[in-house]
Amino acid sequence: MPTESRSILARAEETRCRHLSRLLRAGLVFLLCDVLTSCLATPELQNTVIRSSKAHHLQLLFSSRSTPAVKFPLDATLSAPNSFGEQEARSVEAVKQNPWATTTAFADFMKRFNIPQVHGSGIFVDLGRDTEGYREVGGKCPVFGKAIQMHQPAGYSNNFLDDAPTSNDASKKPLPGGFNNPQVYTSGQKFSPIDDSLLQERLGTAGPKTAIGRCALYAYSTIAVNPSTNYTSTYKYPFVYDAVSRKCYVLSVSAQLLKGEKYCSVNGTPSGLTWACFEPVKEKSTARALVYGSAFVAEGNPDAWQSACPNDAVKDALFGKWEDGQCVPFDTKTSVQSDQATNKEECWKRVFANPLVASDAPTTYPEAAQKNWNDFWPVHEQSSPKSGGFGANWANFYLEKESGETICAIFDQVPDCFAPITGAVAYTALGSSTEVNLPQCDSASFIPIEGPCNNCVQVVTECVGNQFDQTSKACCTEPEIIPPVKPPVEPPVEPPVEPPVEPPVEPPVEPPVEPPVEPPVEPPVEPPVVEPPTEPSVPEPKPPVVLPPTPGEGGGGGTSGDETVEKEGSGGNTALIAGSVLGMLIILALVGTCVGFYYRKRPLPPTERPTVEASGGREVEGPSDVAVPPDHSWWGEGEHETESLLGSRAVDAEF
Repeated sequence: MPTESRSILARAEETRCRHLSRLLRAGLVFLLCDVLTSCLATPELQNTVIRSSKAHHLQLLFSSRSTPAVKFPLDATLSAPNSFGEQEARSVEAVKQNPWATTTAFADFMKRFNIPQVHGSGIFVDLGRDTEGYREVGGKCPVFGKAIQMHQPAGYSNNFLDDAPTSNDASKKPLPGGFNNPQVYTSGQKFSPIDDSLLQERLGTAGPKTAIGRCALYAYSTIAVNPSTNYTSTYKYPFVYDAVSRKCYVLSVSAQLLKGEKYCSVNGTPSGLTWACFEPVKEKSTARALVYGSAFVAEGNPDAWQSACPNDAVKDALFGKWEDGQCVPFDTKTSVQSDQATNKEECWKRVFANPLVASDAPTTYPEAAQKNWNDFWPVHEQSSPKSGGFGANWANFYLEKESGETICAIFDQVPDCFAPITGAVAYTALGSSTEVNLPQCDSASFIPIEGPCNNCVQVVTECVGNQFDQTSKACCTEPEIIPPVKPPVEPPVEPPVEPPVEPPVEPPVEPPVEPPVEPPVEPPVEPPVVEPPTEPSVPEPKPPVVLPPTPGEGGGGGTSGDETVEKEGSGGNTALIAGSVLGMLIILALVGTCVGFYYRKRPLPPTERPTVEASGGREVEGPSDVAVPPDHSWWGEGEHETESLLGSRAVDAEF
């Protein structure tokens, strides 16, 4: 191999190896495809484990027995080649995945707003558990600001935290008092309410760290007595914690809603009924004071509610759904109820009392409750629904730009993200009206998230000042065109020049030669035979008679001599004329003979034969008969025949 060819091949091999090296650095995707293909055909597929990581994207972990240890996200994509022509693997989660589900701090904060999961019972009316045939308050989260509004007539306290009526009050219609348990310890200490300081002292340092946790544990530790049998029960009473007075109440009445003229009266109407109507409410006066909850808040960890439940509203944010790289807030289009709200507090109260909120309220009650207050227990009836915490439990309060009004939009979808909007507030039916900020983000490590380009507007979620910020930007501008970096030009490897292959030459196809069509040969028209003119007979000159001169004529001899000479000269002219005429005739005869010979040599059609007239008065046997026989002399018979053949032609030729 020549040295130059080896050099060219070496450079080509070096270039190929360099490209191959680059592909190997970015070729994990291809390796993954090979791994998947090999695993599908091998029993080592049993060693493949598909699991969800903390970032909520699937990964494949392969054992070392089947393939090399490869760990690559299934949702990863390849970016465009960089300036060095290499491809970089980038996970979709860094660009499109929801940070409220993938980042631990944000995900933990977001989970507490999944009310069906963290609470699992009704909110407006909580009777989500059953114990020994009785409906029981069973929610796992406290309801902040919840109170029971009594509709007693004038002269009553209308305070549900008052002691429940005793047998001494049974004669009054409606019954006075509230729902507080009036029991008294043997020491004289009232069972309820009890100061939080006393609970903290009795429970010690090992007890719950929060006042709500201690109150919930106190209710959870109480043993109820069935008024019908006087036997103890595992039934748990609900509690109310008053943050202003720092007192813990244990209620002896679990009912939270009673309405309808059949069962209760409003302000004494209709009269004669045992119970005054009542219903749950949230008011400004109770917003920061009262907390209503079940004893099961303390089950397990009495302080778990602090981080597991949606206890507060979220400031400068709206609940939303993560779609295509952005948090789309719930608004009037996705709400079940949307109206103008004059202030934030109104929206907070509205989400708790809306007709679609999670509620376990019955629609029928036992008839015995109208006769004896001891019989009023929330027993099982035909109407004993259990919501499980599902309902319209979330609300967004925000300023609508189109109308300039503040809107309270209530919805029944579990949110999975927060859209940071200045001035907005996100409320729940469980939480208080107290506003808290979103968890802080790390501005240095947070990767901006760009949503899709809709109508030339793109939403970008960023971390600014350790707080989420969601802004919009135009996205229909022409992208900046960066000229590509040209790689070093290497001399091209010229392939060996092969001689051009000439295509086979096909001989031209000659069209078939048709025989020429000869025009029909017309027989020549024999010119009429021109007979030579008959030479007129020339009389032979007679010798002149010479007369002797007359004697006696003097001098007359001279005159006679001149006349004789003149007569002799006249005879010479006559001979000359005759010779000229004869020569002319001979020339005409020769010309006529040549012309006749020419025409007789032309071929005649076989069907035509010269007539007797054309052959000089005799039948012609063949073309040779036209010629004058060689034994005829020109001046003998041939002369006569020639004259007879050419006589008429000579006339036509006007010789």
